Amino acid sequence: LRSQGQGVRVAVVDSGVGPHPGLTVVGGKDFTGGDGKWTDQYGHGTHVAGLCCARADNSLGGAGIAPRADVLSARVLMANGQGSLDSIAA
Repeated sequence: LRSQGQGVRVAVVDSGVGPHPGLTVVGGKDFTGGDGKWTDQYGHGTHVAGLCCARADNSLGGAGIAPRADVLSARVLMANGQGSLDSIAA
């Protein structure tokens, strides 16, 4: 087991992730067929990423389960929080 997720990348398959100063997002992809942006326009994906990977050493609040892990954003939900099984499967 790696220390607090150090060296691990976690893919968050949701409405996108970030930007957020408490997360280290190392990249992403938009699977919605929309505007090509993988950043979060709904808020849910960023919240999930925070529960998992929020940094512990930044005075912004609580820490995630794996605060040293990096995040990859897989945006499968649109700005209204809706999506399709096709975008999730992609």
